[in-house]
Amino acid sequence: MIPNKDTDNCISLVIIHDLIKNTCYEEFNTIPVELRKGIYIITKTSNEEYIDYIKNIVRNKDVCPEAYWVKLADMKDRLEQKDTLMDKLKEKYLTALLYLL
Repeated sequence: MIPNKDTDNCISLVIIHDLIKNTCYEEFNTIPVELRKGIYIITKTSNEEYIDYIKNIVRNKDVCPEAYWVKLADMKDRLEQKDTLMDKLKEKYLTALLYLL
C-alpha cells in the first residue's frame, strides 16, 4: 500500500512517533529534519478533536506523504482486528477513513 520510495521514512516515522507517544522522550532536536514535520502532523495533541487531527493529516498530505501513509496503514491495521475491535472504535475509524480516502 505504501509507495516504495516512502517505505523507509514511513517505518522511521512510526518508530519515532511511538517512542514519543509511549515514553517521556522529548529530544526532538535529535530527530532527522526530514521527519520532524511528519512527527508533528502524525502526533495528535491532547486538546485536538480526532476528526480535526485526521483532517490535518489529509491537508498536509503533500507536505509529508509519510504521515498520510502511516495513518492510513494504522487505520487498516486497526479495522482488521475484528475480534477485539469495539463498535465505538470501529465507527470512529470508519469515519476517519472517509476523510483519508
